[in-house]
Amino acid sequence: LLLVIWAAAEVKAGFITPKLQSALERLTPGSDISVIITLSDQVDINRFRQGNRRYRRTRMIEALKNNADQTQKQLISILRERGGRRLVSLWLINGLAVTS
Repeated sequence: LLLVIWAAAEVKAGFITPKLQSALERLTPGSDISVIITLSDQVDINRFRQGNRRYRRTRMIEALKNNADQTQKQLISILRERGGRRLVSLWLINGLAVTS
């Protein structure tokens, strides 16, 4: 797991919450842990205020998914190389759920 978190830091520096740090310190060798990594590159949803509701929603969803695709690609590759499993893209928040 430490390799997975370290790999995430290689892409762009971030931080580990105190709760996660505590869990990592208690983790025994060979144990798995699941985490959610939230990327800092977020879509400005304020730009989707014009047009009818259906059109705005469609454009917003496309933008969120495209942003996730572009910003998560390198991180997903690194996490897989370092032993990350069960990677799930959380495109709505531009995050990844990963188990290592």
